Amino acid sequence: MIQACVMMVCGAMILTGCSSVASNVADSFYNNLIVEDRYRMILDGLQLTLLITFCAALLGTLLGGLVCWMRMSRRAWLRQAARVYMHSAISAFCHKYGIAEKEETAHRLTDQMLDGAMAQYRPITVRITHSEQSLVTALDFMVEQMTSTPLGEMQRSELSEQCRQVVEEPTKRGFRVKLII
Repeated sequence: MIQACVMMVCGAMILTGCSSVASNVADSFYNNLIVEDRYRMILDGLQLTLLITFCAALLGTLLGGLVCWMRMSRRAWLRQAARVYMHSAISAFCHKYGIAEKEETAHRLTDQMLDGAMAQYRPITVRITHSEQSLVTALDFMVEQMTSTPLGEMQRSELSEQCRQVVEEPTKRGFRVKLII
């Protein structure tokens, strides 16, 4: 199979007038991968990459579940620990993308949404995004299986004063409130 692919590439190179180059490439390819068994290094690297990917996904899922459980806990100290984790993640995001001036606003709006407007809804997915092209930063608060906005008129008015735009929209799985800061 590999020889057939090499031969096809060589044939194409011969037809275009690159016969000596094609011959050298084919010989080098065959010697390195087949004769010297270097394809095994590629397979080992692929295996390691898949293992790292699986472990990272598992660790991320466990950590996310732990933070979710902490945010929903009745114990104040667990909720506070989750808040510190969320604030540190928001801070790291803002510093990574060079939007440190939006950090304080992001913290304030996150606390206001999670402890005020959306306090009774659990679980909530919180996401922060930033577009470097349009320089728009957004905080998304999503609740699954919700069909209408959780914001009252007063809450909407308060949020509108603190950010550039409040977008309330249904999604396929629930409802989202997006705050553009």
